Amino acid sequence: MKRRIVMQEEKSIVVLGPQGTNGHEAAAQFMQINARALNICFCNSNAEILPSVVNQTYDFGVTPIENSSMGIIRQIMDFWLQEHSDPSRVGIQVIGEVVLPVHHCLMVHSDTTSVEQVDTVISHPAALDQCHNNLERLGLMVQVPSQSTAGAAAQVARQSGEKKNLAAIASQFAADRYQLKVLEPMLHDRTGNSTRFHVIGRISTQPTGNDTTAILFWLPNKCGALARMIQIISSAECNMSCIHSIPLGERSRYAFYVEFDGHQYDSVVNAMLQLIAATSQRLVVLGSFPKAC
Repeated sequence: MKRRIVMQEEKSIVVLGPQGTNGHEAAAQFMQINARALNICFCNSNAEILPSVVNQTYDFGVTPIENSSMGIIRQIMDFWLQEHSDPSRVGIQVIGEVVLPVHHCLMVHSDTTSVEQVDTVISHPAALDQCHNNLERLGLMVQVPSQSTAGAAAQVARQSGEKKNLAAIASQFAADRYQLKVLEPMLHDRTGNSTRFHVIGRISTQPTGNDTTAILFWLPNKCGALARMIQIISSAECNMSCIHSIPLGERSRYAFYVEFDGHQYDSVVNAMLQLIAATSQRLVVLGSFPKAC
């Protein structure tokens, strides 16, 4: 049985703004799962989230960690790669995850009635790219990049005057926040895309029997070094659900981000982590957390 994360005194959770971002939606889902109302606060970039939880400006943070099409979110990983960001030093860790399917919608001002009235589409460059074929099908070839899909939705909502010719690509969650009309609910060219978010906090989670542990480790540039590490995880019968190599800026220097089934407090996992620490150049345990529903 999945066990809820117990939150007693924490009051705030910070996400990428403005309202209606995928991070905002992920935070809303996390609160619903844990039956706890938190004050949602917004920041200007994902890079601000982890430091703001470290310095206790906020109690929790929600950061994207992996997109099923684009891979690891390097901006977030760069924080954890810093030596002074080791969870054992800064007092934060990954305590939860939320997986959001990526459903891009074409949305317009409530006064706009049809696609024919639209001459410009705005959105994040990744969203524009993921909807390229359908935008071409609709004849919407004037496309303007924005910093976020939610920011694009907010811009469409702010239109005034008689001519409301802008459309945005964003989520249904954003459309609801800005009271926009959705003309195309499934604008994306491919289905199955999703983004996974980590929830960051200063509390420890206890094993639920259905957990994931996230780690970073550094290896020497030697034949078989990664194979030995994978064998350690395999020998412990811990299913590895995620692995990414992360270039460190110098030739042949990489860190590895790995997630596997199990909790760091489980005896088998704890013994495995000790072996990984002894075999690698450096090991950082980012946290153990219940798997997303």
